[in-house]
Amino acid sequence: MHRRSLRLGLLTVLGLARRGFFIPYRHADRLPLAGEIPAYEALGHAMAAAEPVFADLLDGLDALAGDLQAIGGGAPPAPRWTQDWFPTLDAAAAYALVRTRRPRRQLKRDFPDITIDDSYAIQAAWMAHKATSGRRLLGRKIGLTSRAMQQAFGITEPDYGTLLDDMLFADGAVIPGDRFIVPMVEVELAFILGRPLAGESVSVTDVLAATDWVQPAIEIIDARTERVDAETGARRGVLDTIADNAASAGVVLAGRPVRPRDIDLRWAGAVLYRNGVVEETGLAAGVLGHPAAGIAWLARRFARHGVTLEAGQVILAGSFTRAMPVTPGDVFHADYGRLGSFGFSFGRG
Repeated sequence: MHRRSLRLGLLTVLGLARRGFFIPYRHADRLPLAGEIPAYEALGHAMAAAEPVFADLLDGLDALAGDLQAIGGGAPPAPRWTQDWFPTLDAAAAYALVRTRRPRRQLKRDFPDITIDDSYAIQAAWMAHKATSGRRLLGRKIGLTSRAMQQAFGITEPDYGTLLDDMLFADGAVIPGDRFIVPMVEVELAFILGRPLAGESVSVTDVLAATDWVQPAIEIIDARTERVDAETGARRGVLDTIADNAASAGVVLAGRPVRPRDIDLRWAGAVLYRNGVVEETGLAAGVLGHPAAGIAWLARRFARHGVTLEAGQVILAGSFTRAMPVTPGDVFHADYGRLGSFGFSFGRG
């Protein structure tokens, strides 16, 4: 990257920040989709308008900390997620995730003081950019719902991301392989809400009462930051996963919808085949004991910031199998028993 271009890019971003385009955003539960947060719509438009300059800045994000120090001509403080840097690097990191076609270096390598709030803010800025491109909110996803995964990531609660309309695929879909970087698939249940769900005391019973249908779903996850650091061998943590939209990249929604009280959802199970071979099996009870539990958690978390899970939204409750790697050309079949079965494949192009 040319240092002159990087300097120009940085000064442009800082200029936009001073003009109020980039708003520090610490309450990331209030997700910035079109019509929800005008200030973050402005951020998205500003990011798009500054695309030529951002391209120079962000293509070198892997070495951003060193480049910024070099630009300073001395030894300025390393970039940190402080109030001063936050409006710039929040948007920059989000835009890097939008553009990348290969896994980028883990955020903590460059920003050792990054927090979970910072990661959700990156996710929020990314969704703002998507909204300015015409994407619509489809729903939410909940991740890291199993105890084993939470222990592996060193956390005590799930994480969440956003589902957009261009992430939805149907039964029999040939999913473009070149749309993803290192895709994997997970077996889940989707809850389609019939009425709004909000409040700091939402329970599993409340989730079931607010749900019209429960339907089989396969989530496609991806990694826009390295799953394993190329230099240190460290596995990526929850801070990278959250910034990466909780790894969510697509969803296949198919099978037979059922009313939430027609069956005991804890015992809903699935068998996942890849190229005719059984690869994964599981029961929905593996999601926090009941697949509705994660949705209740999300509603309570959003309630702190006045956000409601709206009627018509699709909520992915969390995976009850391990993530299965995808190779271009793979053909999958998901058998959910009485909830039906469906297939999909990944194209080679």
